[in-house]
Amino acid sequence: MITISGVVGKKVHLPCDIRSNDNDEVSMVLWYKEGASEPIYSFDVRGRRQLNNARLWSSPTALGPRAFFITASNPANLSIDRLETKDEGIYWCRVDFKNSPTRKQKMNLTVIMPPSKPVILDGTTRDISRLEEPYNEGSDVNLICEVRGGKPPPKLTWYLDNTVIDESYHYNADSGLTVNRLSYPKVGRQHLKARLICEASNTNLVLPQTRLVVLDVNLKPLVVQILTKEPRVSADKNYDVECRTSGSRPEAVITWWKAEKQIKKMAQNYPLENNESLSVLSFVPSIDDDGKYLTCRAENPVISGSALEDKWRLDVQYQPVVTLKMGKTLNPDDIKEGDDVYFECSVRANPKVYKLAWFKDGKELKNNATAGIVLSDHSLVLQRITRYSAGDYTCLVANSEGKTASNPVTLQIMYTPVCKEGRSEVVVGALKQETVSLVCSVESHPAPLIFHWTFNNSGELVEVPHSRYSHVAAVGTPSVAENLKEYPQFHGSRLNYTPATEMDYGTVACWASNQVGKQRTPCLFQVIAAGRPYALHNCSTTEMSAPLDAEELNAKSGTGLIVRCLEGYDGGLPIYSYQLEVVADEDGGPILLNKTMPASPNGPTFEVAGLTTGRSYRLFLYAINAKGRSEPAILEPVTLKGVAMYTTGNTGASMLNPFLVGLAAIATFLAMAAAGILTALYRKHSNGRPGSPKHAPIVCEPPNAGATTPVHPQTKQAVDDIDPDIIPNEYERRPLTYTPIYKTPPQRRKKDRVMDEAISPEKRPIVQHGLDLPPDPMLTDCLPTPTINYPQNHVSQANTYSNPPTMADFKQMAMDAYNQRNNQNVYYSLQRSGKGLSSMPQRPVSSSVSAQGKFHQPEVVTRSNRIQESCI
Repeated sequence: MITISGVVGKKVHLPCDIRSNDNDEVSMVLWYKEGASEPIYSFDVRGRRQLNNARLWSSPTALGPRAFFITASNPANLSIDRLETKDEGIYWCRVDFKNSPTRKQKMNLTVIMPPSKPVILDGTTRDISRLEEPYNEGSDVNLICEVRGGKPPPKLTWYLDNTVIDESYHYNADSGLTVNRLSYPKVGRQHLKARLICEASNTNLVLPQTRLVVLDVNLKPLVVQILTKEPRVSADKNYDVECRTSGSRPEAVITWWKAEKQIKKMAQNYPLENNESLSVLSFVPSIDDDGKYLTCRAENPVISGSALEDKWRLDVQYQPVVTLKMGKTLNPDDIKEGDDVYFECSVRANPKVYKLAWFKDGKELKNNATAGIVLSDHSLVLQRITRYSAGDYTCLVANSEGKTASNPVTLQIMYTPVCKEGRSEVVVGALKQETVSLVCSVESHPAPLIFHWTFNNSGELVEVPHSRYSHVAAVGTPSVAENLKEYPQFHGSRLNYTPATEMDYGTVACWASNQVGKQRTPCLFQVIAAGRPYALHNCSTTEMSAPLDAEELNAKSGTGLIVRCLEGYDGGLPIYSYQLEVVADEDGGPILLNKTMPASPNGPTFEVAGLTTGRSYRLFLYAINAKGRSEPAILEPVTLKGVAMYTTGNTGASMLNPFLVGLAAIATFLAMAAAGILTALYRKHSNGRPGSPKHAPIVCEPPNAGATTPVHPQTKQAVDDIDPDIIPNEYERRPLTYTPIYKTPPQRRKKDRVMDEAISPEKRPIVQHGLDLPPDPMLTDCLPTPTINYPQNHVSQANTYSNPPTMADFKQMAMDAYNQRNNQNVYYSLQRSGKGLSSMPQRPVSSSVSAQGKFHQPEVVTRSNRIQESCI
């Protein structure tokens, strides 16, 4: 018996060999099925039919039209289409030959029913799985494959791609369900897109039933790396830090962390190819970040615990952070002179500092144990401090990142009052009956509580009543702040002092006391008699640019002047500046230039630029002290005409031509000859009688009432205290005044000539007036003290003789001296203009006249130290 298997719905062939051993022909083939008495199919070729023309019959109750006998195959077979389960059974065929015996062949037909399509369920939720099922890397796969039906029961097999991974299954006959449970541990990166196949099969005749699941594996990041790890960074500088990650599926989320605290809104993430991502962090490290870790963290958001980190330890370098404090044991409000003070400079720096310096009020301090300055590591010690140690202290620390100065710490020192710098001894000039304000300026901490004043005129010491002085307003008020704003600890008292007589000139002292103690050295005010300075003298001008040679004298001219003068008596107070005014040489002309320069030991030297060549100017020069400015020294007219020098008293400032030079030389020679003859005659006449005084003393006229007695600048002694009546013979001789030489402008020559002719030679004044006559400092002291108000116009002040001595006056003076030389001294005084002069008879100074009638100036004698110069 032959076993034949067929699949429901498929075609099956039941073999039946119709060949005979002796080539006998077939006459009929009949098919029978077990359990049926009649044939179910017949193949009849009897009656000489061919095989392809045989009569066919199929039982309609059995196989019907689904059966067909095929003889062309070897062996011949009964083909049954669309096999059904009822077709299963034992079949046999009977072959009748024409001559040979009948042959029977028996076979068993098994009808196989294939199983249904498998169903894959999730092992946990028993939900029907999708074609692609997501799984996280490292997780387990739990699946159930179920199939129904199938005869015989099918085999259920799990395949991973083409590899069998599970063949265990269970068949439930009651339910007809075959089940295979798959548990696959720890899927990994290699399982991405792998196929899990469940196959159900119960025959090889047909393809097995399958169901598959594609593993969609979520992958963890493989690598995370900070690409820009600087070995050191600078504080407060911006850095772009890059971090790259790869291997994550889907793409990783990159976050930045600093010391376990996430940095937000400072990074940009960029997806790349091949499961890579890039993040760029804009990072500004601070000083506090030094030593902390900057972390780049990459994480697959669907896989818990998938984060990878890369850390960067920050080496933040920064300028030193400096804090300065006074020693903890010190009370800043109770530090006195003589105490020891120390400061502590706290430094925080990376890298280490290489320099630490200490400063007081911006000036660096050096280690000086002798001066009590001790520098150590981060400390400053000041030993035996004084009030000069007060100020703002700082420490400066430097490293490779830069320099940092600390906060200033102010050191205030309590000390007894002392005079403000430059105010310990002040010279104050005052006229009689003039009130001056004496401000006692002291520095102290704390403020002084008591002030008191004393007066000393070398005769007695007098306490000044409290009602005479008052406290000065606090700093910040307009009356005091302008002069004392640089002294933040200034305190003061004001005394209004008015000298009435010479005994009121002397030393005024001021004392102050505070809670620390009493002022050790008082502030002194030397009250002296003073006035305006005397006028400048010996003034000369020189053009600033000179021609190269004489031929270019008229071709090239200067554009400015250099003016030089000598000082006169300073009026008892220092001269602190000079003033120059340039005025056009017209009546009422405007001021073209006004220059002021500070005082110098050699007198003023002005440079006047920008003047017009060929134009005439008048120059007014002044000396200025605390009482005002002097009378002007006047140079006029000054005209720029090449190189020239103009001197006070010389009105001809222009270059002298050769003809004028010759005339001047001849006149000078004749004058010297006449002077020599006259001197010889006078001495011969004077020596005729013994006891004739060689020099007649000159007495100063009494000053105005209330005028200030001049004080000599060297001896500090009032001029009145020196007896001008007796002048010893050891005094040196010097001329009384300068010999003025005038060059009258052309427009005034004619008028002056007419006036001169109307005056006799003996009545004509010897000393002519002119705007160019400089005030003589030896004569000015006998005039009243000038007022402080400056003159409003540029007209010479009445500082000359009101009635100039004539030739007849000087002849009378000589005769008087001759008649009275044996028995008495005769005192003479030049007649001076001014208010308040005494009305004593004015007598001319003795002089001599040459044979030609020329006047010789009288000689006067002064001390070599020039004490009497102001009275002569």
